[in-house]
Amino acid sequence: MIALVRPMIERALADPEFHQAVRQAFGTGRKVTVMVQSSGAQRAARDIGRDRKLQAEIQDSAERLQEAVTQVVTPPAKRARLRLAAAFLAGAAALAALLPFALKRLRSGGAPEQ
Repeated sequence: MIALVRPMIERALADPEFHQAVRQAFGTGRKVTVMVQSSGAQRAARDIGRDRKLQAEIQDSAERLQEAVTQVVTPPAKRARLRLAAAFLAGAAALAALLPFALKRLRSGGAPEQ
């Protein structure tokens, strides 16, 4: 069990994006906690329901934290394979787009069109 968790903890300790996402999530959580403590849960919920800026901040914090946790939990080899697959697909798409022009040029004997 420790052997499975250790790489994740090491990645979490070394990842500055993860640190920033955690700081942002705690900061946003602190704002909500202060609202609840100062005005009560019902009023805080009503105020948060009306405050679009705070709602966006809460959503952004949650999304960034989720992405950072995914980066920490996903093994680097798997991420590298995904990046390699994306690069391969982008290259294949570029080749597919250029193929008609290359075939036309080959059929015409390689001479540039005028």
